Amino acid sequence: MSTDRQQLRLRISKKIYGVTAGGHTSVYKSTSGYELSEKRPFQISDNPKAVDVVSTITRDNWLVKVKNPDKGANIFMSWDVSGSHEFGPLGKNKLQFMSELSELLITVCVGGGNRVATICHTEVIEHFTPLTTNRFLLEESSGFIKEGVFKRKGTNLNISVREIIECANTSGQKPDLVFLVSDFLTQNFEKKLRALAQEVDCIALVLRELVEEKFPALSGTMAVRDLETGKIFYASGLTNLYGDLSAWFKKNQITHVFMDTSRPVLENLDHLAQALEDNFD
Repeated sequence: MSTDRQQLRLRISKKIYGVTAGGHTSVYKSTSGYELSEKRPFQISDNPKAVDVVSTITRDNWLVKVKNPDKGANIFMSWDVSGSHEFGPLGKNKLQFMSELSELLITVCVGGGNRVATICHTEVIEHFTPLTTNRFLLEESSGFIKEGVFKRKGTNLNISVREIIECANTSGQKPDLVFLVSDFLTQNFEKKLRALAQEVDCIALVLRELVEEKFPALSGTMAVRDLETGKIFYASGLTNLYGDLSAWFKKNQITHVFMDTSRPVLENLDHLAQALEDNFD
C-alpha cells in the first residue's frame, strides 16, 4: 500500500476516534502512534531543531521530520438505498442505520481539502452529489436516506461502480478512496468491483443482520423467499452468506468491515477505524 493511501486511511481513522470519543482530532498522528509526516536525510540548509532525535539515534544518518500539509483526497461514497433495507427484525433497520452512518462518515471525511462525492443507488442511480468540499451539499444524501424517499426494492451495485469509473474517466479526478455501503447480497457485482479495487483503494462496509448470517441446517437444498425483495433463491444447509462474502473480499484484497445494524453506529465506526489502521502491506 502506498504512503499516500496509508496517510489518508490514518487521517480518517484518527478523526473517527475523535468523533467516537468526543475529542479533538489531529491530522498528524493516529492513536496507534503512526507519524503522518515524512522523514528525509538532514541537509546543510536545514534547521537543526528539525532533526528527529528518536529516529536518528536508531540509524547512522540524521533524519529531518517534514510536516506535509494535507493535499486533499477524492473520496467516493456509494450507498445502497434500496427500499428492501426497510426490513429489519433486530434493532434499527438497515436504512435507519445507514442514515446515521452516512452523517458520521461524511463528517470524518470532509475537511483537510478532501473532496467527497456521494452516490445513492437502487437498481438505478437515485441521487448523485459530485466531488465537493461542501458538507451541506453532501448531507442532502443523508437526508434522503433518512426520509426513505427511495422506494425501489431492487438493487444493482454495478450501477454505482460504473458511475465511479465514469466520473474518474470524464473528470480526470481519480478516486483516492471508495467506501461501498451495502449488504452485498446482490448478485454479479464481483467482476466490476474486482476491477475497481485493482485501481482504487476500496473499503466495503457490509450491513449485516444477525438473522441473515446462517440458514438453519437443511437436508439438500430448498427454495427460500427473500423477505426484503420477494425473490426466490435456493439455499443449502451449509449456506453461510457472510462467510463466503468475507472470503471473497480477502481473496481480492479488499478491506471489509461488517456493520452490525443491531449495535450502535459509533461502536461499528470503532471497528472501521481499527480496520483502516490494520490493513497495511
